[in-house]
Amino acid sequence: MKSVLIKSNNSINIVEMDKKYSLEQLQKEVGGWIEVVKLNGKMSMYVNEEGLMRQFKINPIATSLYFQYTGINTPIVGDVIITGRSSNGSQINLKDECVEEIMSALK
Repeated sequence: MKSVLIKSNNSINIVEMDKKYSLEQLQKEVGGWIEVVKLNGKMSMYVNEEGLMRQFKINPIATSLYFQYTGINTPIVGDVIITGRSSNGSQINLKDECVEEIMSALK
């Protein structure tokens, strides 16, 4: 399964896994409880549910992407994972076109 990991230190990594993320893996990557944020009908962003309360560092790349996709100007903090999104909202493989769309949005 392909996803994009965006860290608050501005690093971006394309991650390939054999299967979907487990809850525990998602929690490890974002540093605690997860919240799923819908970017559009094709992508979801997994963030730390308590990141703002715990004063995690602002993730400028994730914040920019969130604003570009939703029009909502809310800071996204900590490390995030972007996965594909099925029509029922579940986690699926991030298509190559979505990865390209993310990278283009960051230029």
